[in-house]
Parts: sequence; C-alpha cells; structure tokens
Amino acid sequence: MTGDYSAPQIGRLRDAVKNYGRGMRFMKVSGSMATDKVTNYIRDCIMAGKWQSGDKLPTEQEFCTQVGVSRSCVREAMKVLEASHIVEIRRGDGTYISDPDQISFMGPLLFKIILKKNTLQELYDFRESIEMGVMRLAICNANADDFANLESCNQKMQDFIDQRKSDSWELYQLDLMFHKHLAEATHNTIMRDVYQFTFDIFAPFILQNYEKGQNAESALATHTEILNALKSGDFLQVGYAIRASVDLWSTWIGQENARDIVLAELWKTNRPDRQPKSIPEESD
Repeated sequence: MTGDYSAPQIGRLRDAVKNYGRGMRFMKVSGSMATDKVTNYIRDCIMAGKWQSGDKLPTEQEFCTQVGVSRSCVREAMKVLEASHIVEIRRGDGTYISDPDQISFMGPLLFKIILKKNTLQELYDFRESIEMGVMRLAICNANADDFANLESCNQKMQDFIDQRKSDSWELYQLDLMFHKHLAEATHNTIMRDVYQFTFDIFAPFILQNYEKGQNAESALATHTEILNALKSGDFLQVGYAIRASVDLWSTWIGQENARDIVLAELWKTNRPDRQPKSIPEESD
C-alpha cells in the first residue's frame, strides 16, 4: 500500500492522524445530535489515548470551539457522561476523566435489555454462554484462595440449610456471593465486569425464584457441581454443571414473559431497606 504514496505524502498522512481533532472546526448543530457529537468526540479522544484517567478536560468554551456546538450542548453532554461516571465534575475546578472502576458503562445496555421483550430462550442462551466463558477462564487462572472462597460460600449456604432458615433475601445474597467469587477466579477484569453486568440482568429472576419457593438445597447442589467441575479442570464436566445450574434457574421461571418478570421484580432490589441487586461485597 505504501508504494502508492511518496515519502512526503506518507508523512503528511501521519501528521494528519497525529493531529486529528486539533484546531478542527465543525458546522454547528443543536439538540440531541450536538450532545451526541460531544460525547462521541470525548469517547474517540479517550480511545485514541489523548486523555487518560485523571486528566482534566477542556473548558466548555474550548469544547465549543473544537467541536462546534453551543455551551448548553456541552453542559448536557457532561451531565450524561457524569451520570455514567465517565467524567467527574469538580465544582469550581473543572471536569476530569474518571477512574475506570467507577464507570458504569453498561447501564444503558442493561435498561435496553430490560425493556425489550426477550424470550426465555434468549436469556437462557445468553446466561449459559457467559457462564461457560467464566468457567473456562477460571479453570485456567483460579488459585488456592479462589477455591477457598468458593468453598466458604458453599459452607455458608450449608449453614443456612442446617439452621432451617427461610429468608429468601439472605439466600439470594449467598447465591450472588458465590458467583462474585467465581468471577474473581477468572483473574480477568473485563470478564469480571461483564459477569457482574450479567447478574444485574438476572438478579431479579434469582430473587423471584427464591421467593416462589426454590430451596437452598437445589442451589447448593448446583454450586457444588460447579466447584467440583472447576477443581477437576474437565471441560465436559464444566458444561454439565453450567447447564444444570441454568436449567434449574429457567425451570423456576417457567414460561412467564421475561420482560414482565424483570420490571415487576426490579423495584424490590432497589428498595432502600435492601442491599444493591448487583453482586454484593462480602461481609464479615
């Protein structure tokens, strides 16, 4: 390809890429398109490595000049990005790129999935695929501490059974704790975040199943199968364990509309008297 260009032409192309966005002027637009233009510009700059976590962003006036939008559109874009924790607005100081661990990048996708009329089969296939991916990485990367954490989760659920407890919320928390440690056993931060997102979708289903009568014994049995498969390193056993777990979950859901279940149950996991629905932090 480079044979089609002279050395000076190649040099100018490289300079154009290097200086992309510097001093550029755009036709002014307004409304949601202008807001998207600002957010997309910031996204592209981050992806290009121009801005890193902790970097201070240009002022509103500088954004207006660089992107070609009004100050109100810049402010609206910053509100959108702040809501997703992509930027941090420090009053009287400026706007900064957030710490990556604070960014809830899948929030919009979560609500898109919730509001769509997903079939049970779609949800089943999605969860099984994610669970299999997690297990493959965990088989390769899990260490002694990971196995100890998972065994501790199973022991806590066994204690719950032995004490003849019936608190569906406590059982739900124990279930999520097991999957939190399973995600950590991958030692892959991307997969961990995707897995947490997966449980943001399925947490209402899991809680609803326990409230409908799914018992701790069945949950413990599937968790034990998963842990044994992980220890064995046998991918065939892993596949069996994951399918057994997802089958149990889907059996309790039945043929009810997936969207209706989520919308009906989601409020419960956001009540102020309860912990967040996503994978929880472990308590002592």
